[in-house]
Amino acid sequence: TDYIFILAEFHLDNYTSAEELEYLGLGRLKDELSTRGLKCGGTLQQRAQRLFATKGVPLDQLDPSFFAKPTTYKKSNDKK
Repeated sequence: TDYIFILAEFHLDNYTSAEELEYLGLGRLKDELSTRGLKCGGTLQQRAQRLFATKGVPLDQLDPSFFAKPTTYKKSNDKK
């Protein structure tokens, strides 16, 4: 049997606490944080708190420590 998973549209305004966000689970919190360019690691509680802290706050006014560092690609050193 094939299963199709559809993610419900996410609205942070529907949540009144970080504890409520924890019910989304690690994966969904990671997805929501990463779509905002925010750090997405940590425990379930840390992720939920970080996401909830963004509620009603424009991204340009968030603490810079919330944001993921830009990915840098290292050149491989080919040694012969």
